[in-house]
Formats: sequence, structure tokens, C-alpha cells
Amino acid sequence: MKVQTGKSTASVAAPAPAPVPRAVAWERLQFISSELKLMLDMLTDGVSLRPGVASPELIAVFMNYLEEVDGLRNAGELQETGPVPELAWQEYRGALERLRRIVPIMEQQLVSDRNRLSQERNRLVGAMEWNAASKLTR
Repeated sequence: MKVQTGKSTASVAAPAPAPVPRAVAWERLQFISSELKLMLDMLTDGVSLRPGVASPELIAVFMNYLEEVDGLRNAGELQETGPVPELAWQEYRGALERLRRIVPIMEQQLVSDRNRLSQERNRLVGAMEWNAASKLTR
């Protein structure tokens, strides 16, 4: 990050994130698991993906949650064992399994939407060209 002070500009590094206390890390994992479960419940009607719900933004939200858990794991914040951590990992694994089943369907939905929008764009371009040509012949 660059900071301007008077006439000079100095580079300042962002401070390193402070380690997360272990209890907070486990709470965060439980929160992320519940958020993933809630999102997946809203996206599906039990077995299949609801029409029109897939979006790149939604996939980005999923990725942010997955990367956050990966970061906590890699930082050693989720190393404890016992009944509470085991339950937290079990809930997270369940959400991951559901997400793994839904992502290919989301991808298919996005590709289908992109193709449909491309066809609609081509139709509109053709209509605009026809409209411009018809104005010239009047």
C-alpha cells in the first residue's frame, strides 16, 4: 500500500494478520458450516438445483468460505481433537459433500444461461441491423 505524506510517497506493508484463538477458529468453522448448509438449503429443492440460482458471485462466496477454512487449517488453528472438533469437522464434511454434488449442476446452469444470453444477443444484433437497414430504404 502506498501512503502519501506531504511531497513523498512511501510504501507500507499491510500488517500480518494476528493468529486466531483456537476457540474462535472452531466457532468460525461451525459458523461457516452452518452458512454453507443454509445456502445449499436455499439453492436446492431437496435433490436438484433451483432454476436460475447459479451465479459467479455465489461461487465466489463458496470459494471465500472454503479458502477461509483452508487458511485456518494451514495456520494450525484447527488441530485439536475431541468431541466438539469432531462434530465441527463432520458438519463441515457434510456441507462439502453437498457442495461437491451441486457445483457441477451450477456449472451446467451457468453454461446454459451463457448460451441462452449469447443467442439472445445475436437475435438483438440481427434486429438492430435489420432496423438500421430498413431506415436506409425509406
